[in-house]
Amino acid sequence: MSSIPSSDSGARRTTVSIGEGSRRKAEKAVLGEVRSIDPAETTKRRKKRKGSKPAKSTKAFKRVVLIAMSLLLLAIGAVFMLSRLKVMYEEMREAAAPSRKEVTPVPKEKLEDLSEVETKLFSSDPKGVATSFAYAKTVGERLEHVLDASNVEAYPEQARTAIPTRITAFGMGNAGDVRYAQYKALFSDGGLRLIAVVPTEGDPKVDWDCYARFGTAEWPDILEGEVDKAEVRVLVRPSGYYNYSFSDDKEWAAYEISSPDFDGSIFAYVHRDEDDGIALGGIFSRSNGKPVRLIVELTKSAEGLSHRQFVISDLGNVGWVKGR
Repeated sequence: MSSIPSSDSGARRTTVSIGEGSRRKAEKAVLGEVRSIDPAETTKRRKKRKGSKPAKSTKAFKRVVLIAMSLLLLAIGAVFMLSRLKVMYEEMREAAAPSRKEVTPVPKEKLEDLSEVETKLFSSDPKGVATSFAYAKTVGERLEHVLDASNVEAYPEQARTAIPTRITAFGMGNAGDVRYAQYKALFSDGGLRLIAVVPTEGDPKVDWDCYARFGTAEWPDILEGEVDKAEVRVLVRPSGYYNYSFSDDKEWAAYEISSPDFDGSIFAYVHRDEDDGIALGGIFSRSNGKPVRLIVELTKSAEGLSHRQFVISDLGNVGWVKGR
């Protein structure tokens, strides 16, 4: 605040009044600036600022939901289209397939409750027969429980005399019009054999050829080409291996053959349009890709021998028990 000098009291009052006036003007200016801010406007701005964040968050959430729903609809549509394409493919394949003669269906092996079939098929307990056979201590004791022992001298030692650690029920099997009870025999070395108990006019009997996986030749001789053909009990599944002499997949159907009696696997081929080829196609159309126990005749192929390739020259039986 500045003062104007004065020699009398009037002048001093003037000075004081000017100073007070300036101060009041300053105060009014400040108060005026404060009053110029509208409280209602301030409140609106605050509300606007507070409300802007949820609005942005809501939009982002809606965007995410929309994207998720779009992706879900696309996925559902893709699954539907794939299922339709599969159905169309199967229909086209069926329509394009050559006409085939009627093949007798091969019933699947079922893990049934044996208590029902025992009273219908067996004169006595089949498991008791399987147990007596499996735990017999000599070949002579086993002979009392078998259908046929004509090939016993050709059986491997495990099938002749070894005693399993335990046996378990394995459902029913079929050989033509013959149904039989099956049991797995498990050995301490991890080996496994199939006991087939077949109903007869008298007591049930064990098919020892099935248990021994009997074949008309030894596997080393078959694999080395020492024999031209042999009947064998094997596990068979479809294969996609077409090579060398069997590269034409329109002419041949390929199968992979394995057995606990030799290492690895071999490949066998059959003409698609011949009776055995058609029958095998029918069998594996119901196997869901699982291996099937078959009795087949294998014939060596001179060109394919070095590649473990053989020809299925006869389909003997489904299962390792021969039909009667």
